[in-house]
Amino acid sequence: MAEVLKLKSRALKVYDYKNTDITGYIPEFTPDEKQLEKDIDRILRAHGNRVAAETAEDGDMIVLDLESENERFNKKSVMVPLGKGIFSKELEAHIIGKKVGEEFVTSVDGKEVKGVITKSTRTILPELTDENVATFGMEGISTVKDLKAFCVDKQIVNMLDESEDADQASAAVWQALSDNSEIELDPEELKRADAAADIKVAELEAQKPVFETEEEKETFLREYEEEFGIPYEDVDFASFVYGMFHTELNIAVMGYEQAVKEGHPLTEDDYQRYIGRFQEAYPDMSKEQIEADHTREEFIKQEYNNLICDELDEYVADAFKKKMNPYR
Repeated sequence: MAEVLKLKSRALKVYDYKNTDITGYIPEFTPDEKQLEKDIDRILRAHGNRVAAETAEDGDMIVLDLESENERFNKKSVMVPLGKGIFSKELEAHIIGKKVGEEFVTSVDGKEVKGVITKSTRTILPELTDENVATFGMEGISTVKDLKAFCVDKQIVNMLDESEDADQASAAVWQALSDNSEIELDPEELKRADAAADIKVAELEAQKPVFETEEEKETFLREYEEEFGIPYEDVDFASFVYGMFHTELNIAVMGYEQAVKEGHPLTEDDYQRYIGRFQEAYPDMSKEQIEADHTREEFIKQEYNNLICDELDEYVADAFKKKMNPYR
């Protein structure tokens, strides 16, 4: 069995972040019913029965043979989802209602277009019932209510991508996890974390803005405070950076505990596969060079941080969906 990878720092107590109440961060939400109808229609269409049709109607998939001086409309066997306007709204509007095999002549973009509909395929949508939804094979979805909840969840996720509400809720969960957990940090691991923070602080110091005039400085300071709500002079970048690197170490220790609980802690094999991907990407570098740049300790911290981050993000998203989605 491959060696399990872990840090020397250890968790004395890991707070159950699910005890954190984030309902106050969750906004009111009304689903977009038109979008819901579109999403339901798309799913029904994917599970519909496709039949040959005698006419070309809105929603049919048709095949056209076209002739024109315009190269765009001088093609054979052109597949067109009728009514979507993807190929040509003007041409599609002229075709709707015509029979398969019927020739037509029209003008598009000022040039004559001759054509014939060679095929029309129509999708007969299944009725929206619990019995039909259960046959769609969608994981966790067996009723109409489940299907609507699934579609509205997508709306909620899109809204969260553009909103700060979920970020604020995540920050509250992170804070609770940090404040209520107890971690015993290994002195050497902490020393290395501080050394990495030293480098980052030096980079930030080198990037501090330089002003040519007092007016330029005053403008920057005013705009910074307006955007971030705190005077630039009051920001302690060094403390923030050291805190960030210490938190990274704390979270990695928690991630290890979680991985052990779930039965899949990192192993030496995982690290070797990780190094192997770098060897493929940088064949001119030796394995020793790559391992020096990407140590086991950094690999462990990165992977276990990702585990906790993903888990907390999923918890917050699920909480928002549960409260905001009327179909749940």
